[in-house]
Amino acid sequence: MKKVIIISVSIFALSAIFVACQKEIASKPNASKLTPVTPGAQSVAATAEEANQIALVLNTNPLADFSKSSGGCIPVVTYDPGPDVYPRTVTIDYGESCTSASGVTRSGKIILKYSNDLAITGSQELTTYNNYYVDGIKIEGGTKFANNGEVGTQGQIIYRLTYKNRKSIQPDGGYTNINGHHRVIKRGEGSGYPGFPDGDFRATGLLNYTQFNSVSGVTTQFTVATRPQDALIYKSGCDWITKGKSLYTYSDQTTANLDYGNGECDNLGTFTKNGVTTTIVLAP
Repeated sequence: MKKVIIISVSIFALSAIFVACQKEIASKPNASKLTPVTPGAQSVAATAEEANQIALVLNTNPLADFSKSSGGCIPVVTYDPGPDVYPRTVTIDYGESCTSASGVTRSGKIILKYSNDLAITGSQELTTYNNYYVDGIKIEGGTKFANNGEVGTQGQIIYRLTYKNRKSIQPDGGYTNINGHHRVIKRGEGSGYPGFPDGDFRATGLLNYTQFNSVSGVTTQFTVATRPQDALIYKSGCDWITKGKSLYTYSDQTTANLDYGNGECDNLGTFTKNGVTTTIVLAP
């Protein structure tokens, strides 16, 4: 089968419609060195990489936009058999080190397998990883995007994003494993597919976590719920979740809250448990 190899731009600049984030993150702390302050804190942003998945998976025609990059590293994108043929496989190769305009460093490959155009009801896309790292954290497992025919009040397609044993492994051996799903819908103006640049995306749903802390040797299980009124907001041009709140519920029935902020593009959030609020660094 014929393969088409194209040089792409940084993950959120796959299309020129993804504008550069206005807030500089030059002093962004290294997420791989984040020390958890409470059970679950080291992975409080395990869905941060979800922003990349949404931008990458739903960009159906990056070909016309590759020459309009606003900066950042240039990974290699390979289509098999071709960009306009379904089913198809798309491989994003970041090589040994590839840093985006906002300072996120990736390496390895993301592999996307489409059954059909995601604008078509019944279509789906499967994401897997090949030696893929984000800021020193290894990502394994996979996700699935599906168009099950659900639409929003303004006619927007609602996608189901399912986590299938998606695992984030810290350099010290600690890890977080995620299962569950999010409902992903475009917000803002327009209802066309995939929705950029007319509006950003929002996500709600329930995720189940298993987390191993290599320092203490303790394994913790908890759920992370995001309600419609507190939906996670993904802004075009930003590598991070920019707004939203999630409720953490642990196996002992204690709870905590994560607030992603007020819409600014940065990798910080506030994590509150037992009345104590801590500013934390969002990890992949």
